[in-house]
Amino acid sequence: MSERKTPERVARGLIMKDRRKRLGMSMDYVYLASGVHDQALRRLERGLVGGQLEVLLRLAECYGCTVSELIGEKDD
Repeated sequence: MSERKTPERVARGLIMKDRRKRLGMSMDYVYLASGVHDQALRRLERGLVGGQLEVLLRLAECYGCTVSELIGEKDD
C-alpha cells in the first residue's frame, strides 16, 4: 500500500478522526475494540493511506456506521 497523501485521502482521514473524537474514543480504545493498530489508524487519519476494506469494515463496526459514512460518501 502506497503511503502518499492525496487530497481525497486527507479529507477522508479528517472525517474518520472527527467521527472517532465525537464518539470520545481514544486510539487505544479503537485498537482494543476493533483490532486496528494505532499506527494504522494514525496513517489513515493523516491521509497517508486509503485503507484496506477489512480495516475500514472493522472501524465502521467500531464506530457504529457504514463504510460509506466512515469515509464521508454522500447519498445522492
